[in-house]
Formats: sequence, C-alpha cells, structure tokens
Amino acid sequence: KCVARARGALEHGAELGDALEEVARSWTAMAKRLPEGGHCPHLCFRFFSGLPPALSERLTKLGVDCAEGVHPPQLTATPQVGCVNLDTTTLVALISNLSHGHVSATFQDAAMEAQATQEAQSPLLVQLVPHLQNRRLVAAAAALEAFKKIACTIAGPLEAARAQRLLSVVSQVDAPPIAGLARSKKLDGRILLVLGVGKERGIPTTTANVKVVRALSGQAAGISLVEHMPRALTEKKEGPEGARRHSLDSGRLQQLFDAILGDTTELPPLILPSSGAATAGTDAVEECGASPEHHRAPATSISLLDAASKRALDADLAAHCRSSDRPSSSAEGAEVGANAGGPLRFKVQVDAFLARAHDEQSADAAFTSNCASCLEALKAACATALSTDEFRMAPFDWSPDVQLHAFGSLVQDTLLLSSDLDTRLSFTQFSARTREQQLKYLRGIAGCPGAHFQVLQLVQARLPVLRLRFRGDLEVDITMGEEVEVEVDGHGGGVDGAIREALSQSFEDSARRFVRLVKAFAKANGLVNAFGGFLNSVSWIVLAVNFLQGQGLLPLWDRRGEHSAWLPRRV
Repeated sequence: KCVARARGALEHGAELGDALEEVARSWTAMAKRLPEGGHCPHLCFRFFSGLPPALSERLTKLGVDCAEGVHPPQLTATPQVGCVNLDTTTLVALISNLSHGHVSATFQDAAMEAQATQEAQSPLLVQLVPHLQNRRLVAAAAALEAFKKIACTIAGPLEAARAQRLLSVVSQVDAPPIAGLARSKKLDGRILLVLGVGKERGIPTTTANVKVVRALSGQAAGISLVEHMPRALTEKKEGPEGARRHSLDSGRLQQLFDAILGDTTELPPLILPSSGAATAGTDAVEECGASPEHHRAPATSISLLDAASKRALDADLAAHCRSSDRPSSSAEGAEVGANAGGPLRFKVQVDAFLARAHDEQSADAAFTSNCASCLEALKAACATALSTDEFRMAPFDWSPDVQLHAFGSLVQDTLLLSSDLDTRLSFTQFSARTREQQLKYLRGIAGCPGAHFQVLQLVQARLPVLRLRFRGDLEVDITMGEEVEVEVDGHGGGVDGAIREALSQSFEDSARRFVRLVKAFAKANGLVNAFGGFLNSVSWIVLAVNFLQGQGLLPLWDRRGEHSAWLPRRV
C-alpha cells in the first residue's frame, strides 16, 4: 500500500502520525491472527522522503520495521522451524478413521455422514500438512487430558493405535490461561488454557472448533489460529459399505500422516485422481430418510504419470533446461528439430499428457444429455411435490408454478465427469425470500422426490441446499432464488454467460480446455470447498480466465460488454 503525504506533515502533523500508528496497530494484529506457514508476516513501513525520528520510535515500539528508502528488507536467515499448538479437536481429527480414508462406510449419524462426504472430496491431512510438517507439535495438558479420555472411550483399534503414535511425538507445554478474554460457554477454562500456550509462546494454535473461532473474531486478542475441518472418531460407528470413495489412496494418506509426525521429510507430488464425491459443508445437515449411499461411484481415475513416464519427462526436462542454457548454433538447432528430441520431444509429451487428462476428465455428450433429462424430470417432480394441500395458496386455491433454471458448469460449458448439476428453483407468482420459506419448499420436495431421484441431504446453510441423485448417477443441487442471470458488464447471461462468452473467444477452444484442467486439478487436491474455507468452482474459473487475459490469450471486456481487439492464439 502506498500513501502520499507532504514531508512537513510527517514532521509537524501529530494527526498524521497518530493515523499511521493506528494503521500499524491494526496491521500488526492482523499479521498475528493470519500466520503464513506458522510464522507471522513481516510488517515494514518505508518512507521515501525522510523519516522523523520521533515517528520512527513510535512505530518501532509497535513492532514495525521502519526505514527510509524504497528497498524492502532483505531476510538473510531462514526462519527457524517453529512450534504448533494443537487443540483437542486437531488431535482427534488426526487419528480419525475418516482422515485415513475410511469414507466408504455409511453412518446413522448425520454429522458423521456429512464429514465423510467432505473428507472424500477435501482430505483433511492435505489441509494440515503445510501447517504441521517439519514443526514441533505441542499441546496443553488440558488438551492432552481431554484427548486421552476421548480416545479411551470412543476410539476403535486403528484409531487407538494412531493415538499412541501421535502422543509419542506431541510435547506437553503448560502456560497460564490467557487473560483479557470474556469467559463464556464457548470460551471455558480448558479453552483458555489451550489458547494460553499459543499466546505465551507466540505460536499458532490449530483448532476445528468453529465456535471458539467466532468468539475470538470479535476480540482483538492477538491470537494466531489455524482453523481446519472437523473429523470425529468413527471407527466404532461404521456401517455397511456405500458408493462413496476417497480421492486419495491409503498409501498416500499414510505418507501424509507420517510427514506430520516427522517420520518422513519428503512427500511425492499429488497426482490427479477422478473424484465424484460432493463437498459437504460444516453447516447443520438434516437427514432426509433416504439411503445413506450419498455419492455416485467415481469416474474412472487416471494415472497422470506412471514411474516410467515420469522418469522420461524428467530426463527431457533436464535436457530442455541444458539446451536452453547453452548457446546453440543454427546447425545444432536444425539437428534438434530434425531428431524431434530434447525440448521438442518434451513439449510433445506434455501436450499429449494434458490432452489425455482433459479428455478423460471432461464431460461427454452423454453426460450433457443426462443433465437435460434430469432438468426435465426434476421440474416435473418439484411441481408434483408442491401441488399438495400444504402448499396451496389461500384464498386463491392454486399451487405455485415451478420455474427451474440450471446455472454453473452446464451453462458455462465447463462440465467435468465429476461435476454436479446446479439448479435454481423459483415460482411465477411470488418469491420465497426468507430462509424459513426456502426450507419449507425444499423439505416438501425432499418428502416426495419422485421415482427418478434419491434424496442425499438438506444442508441448512444461510442459503439452504437440497442435494439429490438422479437415476443413481448424477448429483443435483437445488437452491432457491429469483434471478440467475443478473447482468454483468453488459452480459445478460450473468457470470455464467460472461464466462461462456469469454472462453468461446480462444483459438480451437483451447481456453475452455485449460479451464477444465484447472478445475480438475483443484478438485483432485481438495481445493474446491467454499464451506471449508477454500474457493468455490466459479472462483477457480475466474482466476483461470484472468490468468489467460493477462497472458493475452483471452480478450479483456470493457464496461459495455465489448471485448478489446486482439489476435486469437492457442493456449
């Protein structure tokens, strides 16, 4: 951030100095609450035209790096490996059977079902490794005591064995309870002891306790928190096998767990599996009495790089780097082109690899046709479900006329085989604006979904979502609202229409293929999860489109909806 002020105002203006001091306090508190890699971001102020000594002293006392000139600080030393303070919820999540791939079982408990669905798409260990690997794991005595009681009472044999391994590497650290916070049901004595360890030692505290995070958000306590998704101990509650599958195999999950415990220092890169499991939020989930097999079988997974291909590509990449670094004569260049080796061979292999990945992940004509059939059947099912006496409007004695519109991937033409169908339900005569009204109509549909649909769950978030499965294969989300196609920069089709139009401008549809690969990568690595604190699918698409625009591969749109002059190129 750059702010221009007169030099005299800095030397003699007390008001400006107070304002800078307030900014410093705010940014310092923010840095402590948002650690990066377990360390607080470095805050520095640079003054291009002189720095009054009095102001420098005031800012330095607040922990700000102040200096004159335009150059940022040069960090000469690598930060030492830090500590991480584990809450009881983190300790439980690390040993949960769900976190280790046991998501195919069904559960009578709705919350466990929701966590299993979430884990299948968004693995918890992938989320925690960046925060816990290569760091000393510590915990307060209160957290360890509570964890041991839970493990002894609820854990199954596999979970108990993991608990023993985890306890062998976690160090007990004590500290006085954190002061200055108002006690409540959410911030009890045990939580204050746990937070006290992180506060006194200046280290982040990991937790899945959403209530604690919310309670602290309104208090400037200077506490560094790393929030993650919750996982319960489920081994003793596992029911019959269902169709749900984890996006990572058991060997990969074991490597992640070992990395957290410090048993390994290197992790192989994530490959791209195909996952059809839908993401479930941490909001309350209402069970709708249907079969617990909540997810269609995943599409055929692809092995993007087998060992032999990876060795060949690595060798070609090395050859490519060597040939790029040394000057070559025209004769040498002709020889490389004639032999189709080195950089050219590497490029051809990568192109073929990405093309195969795209073709195996993107939806085909049959999938799109199935979406159209689903829309037609769903509209009829909603009309039938809402035609009962409960939903007739007095005194007119008529049922609401159902309107159903698709949005998202289908409209954008960015469908994958793992995509679901997003639909928006509305009525001709009136609008269901409140959350209570929307839940009423969605419950009505869940109670009578018709022969072609299976009810998965009703997510009671701020915007309620009813999740169904069509003919045992295609998953469908129903939300309620009025307009899907709001105008965006002159486009009547809204965000989806603008994305579809932008992607259609590329050479040989290469931008759309690139966006589908980005979506597949994000889904495979558990990065598409708005409820879990990650981006949703549309955000990933917007990022990809913005990147292509910055590379000159897609046109920029002006406010009238017209794109700038440009020359189409292949992505």
